[in-house]
Amino acid sequence: MAFAELQASFHWTATRSTGSDAHSGIISLAATEPVFGHTYAGCELDYRTGGPSQVENLYTTALLEDSFGDFASVEINEHDSMVDEGGGHAGMSALIDFVGRK
Repeated sequence: MAFAELQASFHWTATRSTGSDAHSGIISLAATEPVFGHTYAGCELDYRTGGPSQVENLYTTALLEDSFGDFASVEINEHDSMVDEGGGHAGMSALIDFVGRK
């Protein structure tokens, strides 16, 4: 994984959690590298298995499509999957994966 990809993945979650515009934080990283994201989706509130506990800190397909609509290519996969990342992040989880190419 390229540094820009890894940095974007961490920044993506941080920008959403702090209320910043996720698009503006990632756009500069996407100039030469694809941007990857893997985070909790809005339905995580139903599971409560480790994602943020406030809906405004979660992602949806519509939000990502709106934020990255000017990218040449956007792939979004919203899914429910088992996670086992320690005591605070275990069980069925609502997740969303994102790959964007400028």
